[in-house]
Amino acid sequence: MKVAVTGSIGSGKSTVCGFLKRAGYPVISADEVNGELLHNEDVKKDIVSLLELEKFSREAISCAIFEDNSKRKKLNDYLHPKILEKVLAFLEQNKGGLVFAEIPLLYEAGWDKYFDASVAVITDPKIAEERLLKERHISVAESRKRRLKQLAQEEKARRSDYQILNNGDISHLVNQIEVLINLLSERENEYTI
Repeated sequence: MKVAVTGSIGSGKSTVCGFLKRAGYPVISADEVNGELLHNEDVKKDIVSLLELEKFSREAISCAIFEDNSKRKKLNDYLHPKILEKVLAFLEQNKGGLVFAEIPLLYEAGWDKYFDASVAVITDPKIAEERLLKERHISVAESRKRRLKQLAQEEKARRSDYQILNNGDISHLVNQIEVLINLLSERENEYTI
């Protein structure tokens, strides 16, 4: 069963997926695939040209795409097919059980159609801002700006089959993940003959 894990920036998607990976489930992260692509020299050259940058840097890319919607669309149109190809190949290689993909822009990219189930990790925006500042050194203003560029977490939760509320401590989160795994396993068994 192919399961997408989504949520807004700072919600704890990566924490959830890290637990799933440690529990032995195959997990792929769209953000990690994106990071790998950004180390490819040909991809770097293409992005510099596409976004009309002086040189390749993550900071220059961030500035370009968060200030100019048309540049963000160009970059997404270029990178998303490459990321999706790797995600779909991973899902195919790991079929036959529960397999997870962390996809922050699941609904924005229209990739929900590739999954059997989806999970939204949601959290109070203030808690997300505190996490981003502490763990990733992203200012409150920047995290709000990024969140506004994504689908609202309430909408992600509404569209998802399952929700994990990540406002508490790690043991509370782990309990919810274990419940989720049980629910997904039961659902998978219903369709297995």
